[in-house]
Amino acid sequence: MSISPISPMSPMLSLDSMSIDSNSNSTDTTSTAEAVVAPYTRLLSVIQALHDEVKMTRILEHQQGPMLKISQLPLLQYFAEDRVSLFRKKVRVDPPIFDDILDEISDHAVFQNQSNNKQFPISVQLAIFLNRVGHYGNASSPDDVAQWAGVSMGTVMNCTNRVMAALLARHDAFIYIPGVHSNNMHQAQIFAESRACRGWRNRVFAADGTTVNLYARPGIFGDGFYDRNVHDTYAFHGTRMYQDPGLIPQHHWIWADSAYPCEKWCAIPFKKPRGGRLTHRQNTYNRYLSKVRICEFLHIYWFSEVLKIHVRVEHAFAALKGRFQSLCELRLKINKEEDLHVAVYWIMCCMILHNMIVHFEARRKRTLNNGSMDWAIQEAGRLDDDDDDTGGEQGGTEGQQFRGLLVERLLKQRGIHI
Repeated sequence: MSISPISPMSPMLSLDSMSIDSNSNSTDTTSTAEAVVAPYTRLLSVIQALHDEVKMTRILEHQQGPMLKISQLPLLQYFAEDRVSLFRKKVRVDPPIFDDILDEISDHAVFQNQSNNKQFPISVQLAIFLNRVGHYGNASSPDDVAQWAGVSMGTVMNCTNRVMAALLARHDAFIYIPGVHSNNMHQAQIFAESRACRGWRNRVFAADGTTVNLYARPGIFGDGFYDRNVHDTYAFHGTRMYQDPGLIPQHHWIWADSAYPCEKWCAIPFKKPRGGRLTHRQNTYNRYLSKVRICEFLHIYWFSEVLKIHVRVEHAFAALKGRFQSLCELRLKINKEEDLHVAVYWIMCCMILHNMIVHFEARRKRTLNNGSMDWAIQEAGRLDDDDDDTGGEQGGTEGQQFRGLLVERLLKQRGIHI
């Protein structure tokens, strides 16, 4: 409809000033005015109706339907039989080890309920959790995992929580200080003797630290947690090992790098004096110490958020983060204290799983062609070895006297005269 504009001076808008001579003229004038004004009235009514509809709905587009999800979980059975490398890529372990982990946690009460809505099979819940902790960045988010598994995000969260509860219940069975006469301890002592000296057989394990980065600054203690420059010594002071050295068996000690304190139960390399150099004796000690720290055992021990490794620690960290890549950048929101606990439990569960895998692969070494630790280390890309054996050397403390005794044992046993 085309509507011509009306001039402000049009007689149509000033009907009151018009003289009405007869009823006929009055009727004609009224009809003409209504015919001109009616389109504007209808237009205003339509605009008002649209305004009211938008104000009530507040939605300009219709909401889309739920996203189509097609589960890829059935592929795992095919991968387990014909494509083991793809099975490992999805759930980070080999099929036999997956079955061992499943047997280890299946009897936990968290998987039993009386609800009419039955849980998914425990194998499915474990696969969902392993896929989530084993991937990096967005791939570990509930949304991406939900699309991969063909379930809702709520189901992903429920499966995560249940498997974590079952794993934490097995903490003490797989994370502990080894006994002095345990098989692993005996092998470590033989290794130390063969690579360095018989007088060093009583070392317990090596100590080092690693960071678990957060993808976003926490809502609580953000400045304290969102910092990659936490020193190993500062973290070590908060561990049970430092606060209670009696945990270490008598006449035993741990190896550590120069970032750690020199104690009579903690042996570290000699540090090069600022502007000076190490003596021949000190260089000899450091050289043999570096040989001892390279070992094949990859058990991890947990003490108040610091890792104690029975092996070369850099390789252990690489294997841990290479397999469970969510630890490279933890994608968890930390806005309250409970969230912080969840983050700690997440890390603990990854370490429990790591030790489970080491244990189960050792038990199955006759049926498995080789373990998956080399694969996990390769997945990490490259080792992040921040060891720094330079700095000032102090003397006279009990720790330095103990280190001097280790030097003497080495030189005597190796027949080195300096």
